Amino acid sequence: MKRIKHRQQSLSQCLEQVIVNHIGPNYRQFYLLARQWESLVGMDIAAHVTPAWFRKDTLWLYVDSSVWMQEISFAKASLIPKVNDCLESIIIKDIRCLQHPQESRLVPEKITIPNRAINRKEEQSFRQMTENIPDPKCGQALFKLWQAFQTKGR
Repeated sequence: MKRIKHRQQSLSQCLEQVIVNHIGPNYRQFYLLARQWESLVGMDIAAHVTPAWFRKDTLWLYVDSSVWMQEISFAKASLIPKVNDCLESIIIKDIRCLQHPQESRLVPEKITIPNRAINRKEEQSFRQMTENIPDPKCGQALFKLWQAFQTKGR
């Protein structure tokens, strides 16, 4: 069996090959644009505007707010030549904006529920009920469960 010799490559070379061969050359162009975005537009704009995707001859940008959308519409004429100079094989003729999707905050903050005082008469009557359980450990566990529900109010 013949062994194939592989020459070592850097990770960036491998990534570039994967992107070009499997995803497409436009994504490579997009990657290059995204890497150089801050130097193209400046720190102020780059903090609020990011490249989203290419579609035909249009570059779509994510913006933080409608204010930045308007700012990009004013800067479009000077921005298109800068973007085209950065790209190798794609020519951008238009720039469009859309508001960046909101970050989802699905995990709510933990709310602590203050403990409530347990009514002593109710506690005593529940203890009497659990005394009739044949397994004492089971009765104690049931009482602790009842106690937890009473203090948390659930």
